[in-house]
Amino acid sequence: MSGTALTRPYRDKVLGFFFFASLIVAGVVALDSRTLEAANTVQGTFRLTPSAIALSAGEGDDPAALIDRATNTTFIASGGAELIINLGAPREISAIKLFGAAPYLLAVKAERSGGWETMEGLERLDLRNLAETWHRFESGLPVTTGRLLLVLSAQKGSKAEGLKEIEIWGKARATSTKSARDLLALVQGPMAPDQGKLYSAGPTEIAIGGEQANTEGTFSVTLDRESSSIRRAWLVFESQGAGHWISTQHALNGGAPMGGSYFFASSAWTTQLEPLAPSQLIRGTNTITFQPFTDGLPFGIRNVQLLVEQDNGANFIEQLDAQPHSEVNLAYLAADGDTNTGWRPYPSGESSAESPSLTLQFDKPTALEVILLSLRNRLDGRIDVELLNEGEWKRSSIGPFQGKKLGAGENRLEM
Repeated sequence: MSGTALTRPYRDKVLGFFFFASLIVAGVVALDSRTLEAANTVQGTFRLTPSAIALSAGEGDDPAALIDRATNTTFIASGGAELIINLGAPREISAIKLFGAAPYLLAVKAERSGGWETMEGLERLDLRNLAETWHRFESGLPVTTGRLLLVLSAQKGSKAEGLKEIEIWGKARATSTKSARDLLALVQGPMAPDQGKLYSAGPTEIAIGGEQANTEGTFSVTLDRESSSIRRAWLVFESQGAGHWISTQHALNGGAPMGGSYFFASSAWTTQLEPLAPSQLIRGTNTITFQPFTDGLPFGIRNVQLLVEQDNGANFIEQLDAQPHSEVNLAYLAADGDTNTGWRPYPSGESSAESPSLTLQFDKPTALEVILLSLRNRLDGRIDVELLNEGEWKRSSIGPFQGKKLGAGENRLEM
């Protein structure tokens, strides 16, 4: 399936869509009888993002292929293997999902009280003859744990070479934010969203340039996860003598220099948030080196941090397009994290000759499981959800349907 979805409201009072989904994840759509809005925080069952996966027994390829959100990579362990998945924090685990067949029997165990306990219903999964699609296996009893042990026992009788992808599903909170500063404020607050992580660098402060200061300043920060699990990233720091991050020239992990293009003077300490490409980051120690100004003017850098937004099944939308649209009716408002904004399919309040539509472009091919429609009032007309599959728009399994069948509040649609 392609990474695109198209929604078509056929008559008035049909609003926009806000998905909580990911590659192979649940989706959430928000509809309003006047404006399409995104709920700020949704609690439910989502695909969890592991912080690490490693071989604990046996030999095989790099197990990171199992959690890279790509079904065209394969983990092969001809003699079987045991893998430990670290979730970064205790989570209530309810299910796993696997893509395609694999020449193994699989047992899933959870770390409990210092030992490994086999999860009910996941004791002996035969993967040898599964179809080339996603398969969900529920645990009979959800378990709260921070680590899982996957025991792969090699078996004959399968054409598959190895295991392509695995997902861990459990309880989480998915929070939509409008900006990096909003995410930073939430991460620093008492109710930090599950997808947000903040890592502090050292040393605390370095003075750069000037007669008595360093000729350059290097900060180090340790990242405990693969960059492939990160959706977005920002370098956060306070600067004095440089009023914008673009004023300072600095390099990440010895790469090409960033910034240094324009100079914005500032005598006060100001917080900077610089967007980074997640691919620039590495698991382990990352370094950020600030270079002095060419004219030798001193400046200070302190409290360097790395802010990351993990891929969590709620932040996979790359782009939104809508018809109709205008400067006051923009598609991206349907998923900007602000429940006071949204997209209106009928901004004038009247139907038009052309059916309004909202198109969502995903970052990767995505299989939606659930759509949650949240309505303020009763919805009239007909709604159709189409998916772009191999270059063709095709109706999904849930549409078309009459809006009048839905009630005010949340409506759950299974794909």
